[in-house]
Amino acid sequence: MKAGIEDKEGLDFFLLIWIFMIGSFAGYWIETVCVSLEYGHFISMPGVIYGPFNQIYGFGAVLYAIFLQRVRERKIYVIFLESAFLGAVFEYLSSVFMEKFVGIACWDYSDTLFNLNGRISLEFTIAWGIIGAVFIKSIYPRICEKVRHLSKKEYRVLACVFLIFMSANMTLTLGSQIRQKQRHENIEATNSIQRFFDAYYPDDPKVRYIK
Repeated sequence: MKAGIEDKEGLDFFLLIWIFMIGSFAGYWIETVCVSLEYGHFISMPGVIYGPFNQIYGFGAVLYAIFLQRVRERKIYVIFLESAFLGAVFEYLSSVFMEKFVGIACWDYSDTLFNLNGRISLEFTIAWGIIGAVFIKSIYPRICEKVRHLSKKEYRVLACVFLIFMSANMTLTLGSQIRQKQRHENIEATNSIQRFFDAYYPDDPKVRYIK
């Protein structure tokens, strides 16, 4: 059996990395297409500095794989409800984390109907439910099937390359956002790390701050 996956439902650390990367890539295109259609022209919506990835969707895909892959055979409306609940909780906690620990508002649904503190809304909760149901019923088993065709070495080495790349990518993204907030607060660079971000990572106008 290749790749250390016992069956199509099997999960291991390396498979979770694959799921994260595929989810992040798909999430970028979901966000980009939806926003571009809304505004009538192409708008790229990455979540990180380098590459077409949105890590929120990657983490969401991992959560779905962990918590829902064993219930794939349930009725679709049950999976939809479970996906919607899991996605809403994840989105809410992600918003709290970014606001409290980084001072960044990555999204704000205050102007939409049926929102909770501007962090989640009924519209996006339904979207999480649809995405989760499609993912766990159709996409997840296909991911498992594809990676089963890789050798054990390819499966693990590529996963490690993905992990190193995205860890560095997200670290740089978070660091640049924190430093941008400091610049907006007129905090001067006093060390090499701050000067590094000032020199190589200018302000991103899409980032919103919590005062």
